Amino acid sequence: MCCAFSFWRDLALEKKRYRVDHVLLRNPLVQACIVRLALNLFGIPLPVFVAQLLDMIGHAALGVGLLVVGAGISLRRLRRWNWQVAIGALLRPILSPMVFGAIAMLFGLSQIQALVGVLIFTSPAATNGYIVAKQMGGDTDLYVDALTWQTVLSLLVLPRWVYVLRDPINGVLRAAMLP
Repeated sequence: MCCAFSFWRDLALEKKRYRVDHVLLRNPLVQACIVRLALNLFGIPLPVFVAQLLDMIGHAALGVGLLVVGAGISLRRLRRWNWQVAIGALLRPILSPMVFGAIAMLFGLSQIQALVGVLIFTSPAATNGYIVAKQMGGDTDLYVDALTWQTVLSLLVLPRWVYVLRDPINGVLRAAMLP
């Protein structure tokens, strides 16, 4: 979401003309998702050695992604809070879990199902979005700033979500009083 936001913001400001579908379809991350969705749809299992190989590559990519995003952090920029960073920072840890919680109530999910979904939506965006934003000509500084603030806000909000969803009726009142 942050990647798309940074891309569209940059696109609107500089009037760049991209064919988004072409850029997205050439992205290896999108290609891998399409292949895996097709395999799941047709019930084709991955061979064990392929799954293990992809798992190792995924673990290595996570570390590299964290290093790349960490290298892009600027404390001076983080002190300048603007509306783009605010939207990017607040969407994931605060607004998304609220929307999911409403949908969970609408569909009658159990308390544990709602809690798991809310915790997933509260966690920060993926670090690979920085690389995607860079490839698509998006605002990588905006992505890094929003991701950094998402991480900080997630650390503050995650315990409150657990507290609220553990006891939905009384939890809302008590969570508001937590220091």
